[in-house]
Amino acid sequence: EIERNGEGVEEDPALQGEEDLRLLSTPSPSYGAMIKQENGHVPILERLPSVERQQSDETWTDEKPSIVRALLQRPALLYALLVYALVELVDEVLLSSTSYVTDAYFDWKIHQVGIFIGVLGATVLPVNFVVGRLSAICEDRTMLMVSLCAATGGLLCILSYNSFPPTRPYYSSFQFGTGAAITFISVAVMEGVDTSLMSKVIPASLAMGTFNSGLLATQVGTIGRVLGDLLITGIGLWAPSHPTEFGMEGSPAIVDGLFVPLLLANAVVLVIGLLMYKGLRT
Repeated sequence: EIERNGEGVEEDPALQGEEDLRLLSTPSPSYGAMIKQENGHVPILERLPSVERQQSDETWTDEKPSIVRALLQRPALLYALLVYALVELVDEVLLSSTSYVTDAYFDWKIHQVGIFIGVLGATVLPVNFVVGRLSAICEDRTMLMVSLCAATGGLLCILSYNSFPPTRPYYSSFQFGTGAAITFISVAVMEGVDTSLMSKVIPASLAMGTFNSGLLATQVGTIGRVLGDLLITGIGLWAPSHPTEFGMEGSPAIVDGLFVPLLLANAVVLVIGLLMYKGLRT
């Protein structure tokens, strides 16, 4: 039986079925292709890359240069990473050197050092709660500058001002404890505000893949901690060769050698922040 299609042309159903089978047996373009040559068509046996694979490769090749470009084009992000490195540096030196400093100056026992560090650590949650409340009424950049100023004051309080004493230098545990508490709380505020600022200025290209913002912050923080450990090691090797006439107990070489570099680094970061304060708006 012969049917007529919409154009009035007669079609044989048997021929139409053979045409359908031929179309179904044709290989998918994603698994093979045909190259037209002079002698005919030669099939390619190897599977061609899929569209998704090509797009993924293009995205990866475009992502690598965009990471460096994103960092260079966002000074606020570079500054946030610098502040994060400072936070890790100060925390590492302050906490890791406490047992060394308190033993040399105040002859503290290990349980006294543990209680002191535990009290400092207990302030983290209340401080973060206050920071969360203040973030609703204060800008991140404002709280960051205030915390940097407070950390500067805490470090100034820790320092010993008896480098060339005519008599036995006096350095009290109250002075060290007060300065350490101010510095630690200021750095805790700084860390919370800085991570908030970083999350707002991070580009989309650093929110995907392996080399993202989380890995970048981890590497920067690791660098800060390594520098802190190197500083402690250097002072531990240098201070015994520069004792005062009263011996190592109470020697200003220890505390000044540890915290003067931190004070200078904190001051540099503060000055940079004040210079680019307008660019830190989020």
